[in-house]
Amino acid sequence: MANQPSLRQSLHELGGLPGLAALLELDVETSYHAVQAIAQFAADERFRQVLPEAGAIGPLAGLLSSPQPHVQHCALSAVANLSFVPSAVGPLCQSGALTVVGQMLFSHDAAVQTMCLTTLCNLLGGHAASADALLQVGGHVALLTQLSSPSPDAQSQAAMSIGHMCRHRPAVQALLQAETVPLLSHLLHSPHPAVQLQTVYALGALAAEEEAAASAVQLSGAVAPLTTLLLSSGAVEVKQHIALTLAHTVRGSWRLVFNAGGFQALLDVLAVGSEAVQQDVSLTLAALLEDVHQRGALLADLNSISAIVGLLNSPNEGTQQNAAKAVAALAEEEAARETLYRLGTLSHVTRSLAAANTVRPDGTRGGAANPDARVSMVRVVASFAADARYCNMLRIAIQPLVAMLSAGGAEATVH
Repeated sequence: MANQPSLRQSLHELGGLPGLAALLELDVETSYHAVQAIAQFAADERFRQVLPEAGAIGPLAGLLSSPQPHVQHCALSAVANLSFVPSAVGPLCQSGALTVVGQMLFSHDAAVQTMCLTTLCNLLGGHAASADALLQVGGHVALLTQLSSPSPDAQSQAAMSIGHMCRHRPAVQALLQAETVPLLSHLLHSPHPAVQLQTVYALGALAAEEEAAASAVQLSGAVAPLTTLLLSSGAVEVKQHIALTLAHTVRGSWRLVFNAGGFQALLDVLAVGSEAVQQDVSLTLAALLEDVHQRGALLADLNSISAIVGLLNSPNEGTQQNAAKAVAALAEEEAARETLYRLGTLSHVTRSLAAANTVRPDGTRGGAANPDARVSMVRVVASFAADARYCNMLRIAIQPLVAMLSAGGAEATVH
């Protein structure tokens, strides 16, 4: 009867679902037929939402341990479909379903594995703390086994489930001890984009929780393939995802990313990173550009300079300061000065210096209020002043420079 959509509709309209769910707890023969019917209702999106209210979750969780393979299979099918219902996630986790599903994942039946992975993905995604139940039965080991599955879908779901588990900090140590990181790092080379994306998520979630995990991800050699994925991706959302994972992994040591992908990798991160990430990356850029040899590499692509100049307008004072230092280093190169001038850098610096000499009614200063940023901007003006092509254009900068001479500050005065 439940095999027919129209009859399912009629049974639902007659209020028969609670009664059907109650049959799951009766004798073996009755529950055998009832669980088949409930599985049909769970597979139908029209009725999936009402099954938790009908009292089906507890009995279904109990039938997962049935000695009858067909009953167990039908119960698992229903649970997997119900795991897509947000209101069912909590009750399913509380029912002990995760523990049984974790054990069932060791099955050699591909269909059972698929349903188990779907269930684990959804339940762990909605309730990460339930990972404890999975760890108790070694379910995380079964997940790691799935990372080597010949099925890209299984690999992807396993990686996603591991990522969800990592949001529960106690699970991180168990995953590290089980040598999860090398397996995940290997999947970064997968030819399947979905597998790569979920692996990036899992590594990022793992590295975000504690420094030891981030160090393990670094030691696995994951930074290089992550950087390669960053450079090869054309989608902004994917770049943001990868940049976040790199941020969790390198924890401020962005030279690791530079060593793998050069300036372009850092500029890609700047374009999609959060404010905190931009500050970290701009600090690395400023330090790199103080080295004349590293500067030469960036000058090979003068179009990239605009990304650094754009950071002068960042709302983050630290990022502004780092950007000013980087621009000051670039301004020492004759080839870069032409590009900087075309980008309006000299006008911007002059306005910032002038604003920094103006005290607002509230006692604050505008523009380059930070002393280190002012020194860097004066360095920019000094480099342009030494270039005959721009000397006459610097008359607008004389007033703020004179004001800075009278204000003191040894380093600024020297420049």
